[in-house]
Amino acid sequence: MKTLRCLIALIMGGMLLQGTVLADAELDQLIAQLRRTQYTNAVQKAYQKRLLSILPSISNGAPIDTVIANANGTTALHNACGLSHVEIVRWLVNHGANTQAKTAKGASVAACVAQPNAAAINKILVSAKSPKTAPVAANMAPQSVKGKSITFWKNGAPLSDQSYTFRQGNKNVLANNIPNGYGNALNYTKTGNNTAQIVVEEWESSTTYYLTFTSPTEGTAWLEGSGEGEEWTAAGLTFTMD
Repeated sequence: MKTLRCLIALIMGGMLLQGTVLADAELDQLIAQLRRTQYTNAVQKAYQKRLLSILPSISNGAPIDTVIANANGTTALHNACGLSHVEIVRWLVNHGANTQAKTAKGASVAACVAQPNAAAINKILVSAKSPKTAPVAANMAPQSVKGKSITFWKNGAPLSDQSYTFRQGNKNVLANNIPNGYGNALNYTKTGNNTAQIVVEEWESSTTYYLTFTSPTEGTAWLEGSGEGEEWTAAGLTFTMD
């Protein structure tokens, strides 16, 4: 009965265009195969005829969700499901066909799915509707750096005056945390899964290092600082932490 409802919607009217997509050679091959197929069932013949009207237009750049005017908004995907043509359904879905489209009378794409390939087609439709699981972002920046040392590098050479040890933890106030002996603060803050900042305060100057971890022990960095009437920046740095 649901196949009949969908067919009634299909056999009325001309075409109404929406949006645009580009087809490819695969669709042309599917159209050629569809033309060669000899269906004996009257319902299947009707779906075939309508698909052969719609698909060439899509192949020439018409919208993938082209519908038949005055036919309750039936799309190519409705037709392919009604014909139970797995490969055409797959092509349409893979190229962005609206699996939630409904006709003006409320017939859904799923309602048009017919045998003998209903199980395979329903699987394609369900997969298209399932939300894709976003990859979990790596969490490489440490929460605590107590006892760790960090060395900054430029062009493969260590910057001897920019190596720091976090003896007290994320916040350090001892002068000997910084090699030159003049520092009064060395603070680490985790700002994201893979990012962090280190602020070094020395006398009347302050330098902030912006870290991006590419592994738990290394990454890239840049810095900016100011003090005694001057400002400075440096990019293209790398760092190692142990």
